[in-house]
Amino acid sequence: MFTFTNRIRVLSLIFICIACILVIKLYIVQVVNHENYLNLGDRQYIKKNSNINDRGDIFFTKKDGSHIVAATMKDDYTLYINPKSFYKIMGTKTENQALADLKNKVSALLKLDKDEILDLDTKVLKIKDKKNDVYFELIKGLDENDQILIKELKLDFLGLGKEKKRYYPGNELASNVIGTIGFKVDIIAGRYGLEKQYENTLARHSKAYSNFFVDLFSNAKKVISDKGSLEGNIYTTIEPAVQKELEKKVLQINNKQSSDLTGAIIMDPYTGEIIAMAKAPTFSHDDNKDFDISNYKNDMVESSYEMGSIIKPLTMSVGIDTDKVHANSTYNDAGFVKVRDRTMYNFDKKARGLISLQTALSQSLNTGFIYIARLVGNDVMTKYFTSFGMREKTGIDLPNESSSLTNNLDKGDVEHANISFGQGIALSPVGTIRALAVIANGGHIIQPHVVNAVKYEIGNTDKVKIESLDNKSPLLKASTIEEIKSMLVYNVDKVLLDGKRKNPRYSIAAKTGTAQIASQKGGYVDGKNIHTFIGFFPAYQPKFIVFIYTVDPKVSRYASESLANPFLDLSDFLIQYYEVPADR
Repeated sequence: MFTFTNRIRVLSLIFICIACILVIKLYIVQVVNHENYLNLGDRQYIKKNSNINDRGDIFFTKKDGSHIVAATMKDDYTLYINPKSFYKIMGTKTENQALADLKNKVSALLKLDKDEILDLDTKVLKIKDKKNDVYFELIKGLDENDQILIKELKLDFLGLGKEKKRYYPGNELASNVIGTIGFKVDIIAGRYGLEKQYENTLARHSKAYSNFFVDLFSNAKKVISDKGSLEGNIYTTIEPAVQKELEKKVLQINNKQSSDLTGAIIMDPYTGEIIAMAKAPTFSHDDNKDFDISNYKNDMVESSYEMGSIIKPLTMSVGIDTDKVHANSTYNDAGFVKVRDRTMYNFDKKARGLISLQTALSQSLNTGFIYIARLVGNDVMTKYFTSFGMREKTGIDLPNESSSLTNNLDKGDVEHANISFGQGIALSPVGTIRALAVIANGGHIIQPHVVNAVKYEIGNTDKVKIESLDNKSPLLKASTIEEIKSMLVYNVDKVLLDGKRKNPRYSIAAKTGTAQIASQKGGYVDGKNIHTFIGFFPAYQPKFIVFIYTVDPKVSRYASESLANPFLDLSDFLIQYYEVPADR
């Protein structure tokens, strides 16, 4: 039986529990969701111009681990006039004088440029036809400082509408990775890049009033069952200073070569973290004048190309790993090879006689790699190339990844001969860098990614798990990796640009490629090529792997002319910026 004292204790415990719940609820309302409720309050008193009121942030990650904003929400103000009130207090001035004074006062206060003044002048003249209206918009897109200035005028007939807008502080910086938002039917949502990929995480659907217990237990259920439906912020692997440098270099290449398009990726070959990904032409979030929908496409993920001679190191690796050939193995180069009913040539159709495979790699001779493909056999070559991830998507955390076109791996001698020197199969740029990272990182397939963490509003953080390569069996022998790296370092030290840009303190491994561009009608487009370049450094324990390509360059004939110097410039920048220890 309960005594009176026990009843009092039970009742006290119940009241304490209720009090604790109320305190927690008040904390959530006043502290955790303060900004949300403030925004909801604002929306009761302003004209609503869009249906986006809040959205999660996206961040860049600097080399020291700190973060800066790549995408966020920003207060945006619209200046409006109450024409009815304006005409009531116009005073003794004529209509034209009053309107002119209004225009001059506002344009001087906000320091408008010529185009903005002309636009305001047009708007002010329309006020004459709105005398009985109470709302007419004059200027959109004002910021916090502008609205303070307008308020200081203390003109009752002028008002400010506030709305939340998506704001990208870097404008074009990593815009193809970050993406943008836009209307999806009648709802604003992520349309490209991370904005699209993480729409469910970034979107906000908060309500002004909700049941505390429903929120508590529904969120708990989401954590257990579906993290993708939780609201949160995105933290990327993109390093802003490196991204800026890469974008500058890519634009220089594209302009200098008059190319259709140029793209590049910088990645950690061991973790798959993409430090920078750039394309030219791209788009700026602030640029609405030259709208070109094709600029919004992330070509590094969404397109596939035949990559040419940068595939040759993979063919060489297969030959070395099966012990069929080595760097000093020789063959007779006749300048061409007949494969069934096809004749395949070197780039210059010249014969060089008895030469080593190191020479074939350094001079990018197709005949040497057809020779290797014949020695290892079609089935073995297909097995290795499949293990390098060539037949599957990378699964990168960006939308619309292109599929590889590798059906020729299932065909015969002609197709495998073509594949051996990088024609006949098509890969996405991100798929290409992943495949070649197998050589850089010691024989492992890694997961390319541009996001390293998602921090959810309820407090927990979901970090990308990087699988240790030490626990995985390599796809190639350690001796194979060492030999092919040595061949690629020799290529930079002795052959690329005649060895004039050899780095005496750092080993750099690299290979150029030039490939014909496939036609949608079959065959190849006459006179059109893609230049490609792969490199990693320091070669024997690389910190970075870099892939650059440029589509249909009109100036230089070969990738060694168009891409070698830009790559070496980037390697110098990365070594200095990250203070990479010398390995020579």
